[in-house]
Amino acid sequence: MDCRSTEKRRWIIEKYNVTPMAHIQLLAGQIKHSDAGKIIKNDYYIFEATNKSNDAKEIIQCGMGAARDFLKILNHEGLPIFNPLHGVLSVGLKK
Repeated sequence: MDCRSTEKRRWIIEKYNVTPMAHIQLLAGQIKHSDAGKIIKNDYYIFEATNKSNDAKEIIQCGMGAARDFLKILNHEGLPIFNPLHGVLSVGLKK
């Protein structure tokens, strides 16, 4: 979903219930395309947008500039960052 400007983000929030779902750290060398039109190289947010008129769901993937703007408009403090390299590996381990 195109979210390139503050005006567009405000319009989205008027038409959709927007919920931050994840704040994710990319691994070294990874890139993502932002719905705000840029390339993401570090960390990014995923938001779920539910249409207020028909409950259709969409996903918004954006870098931190657009994400901070969404969070400010939503009056949301933000989510902790998920770093896939800082987890505890416990699957399949036996003592």
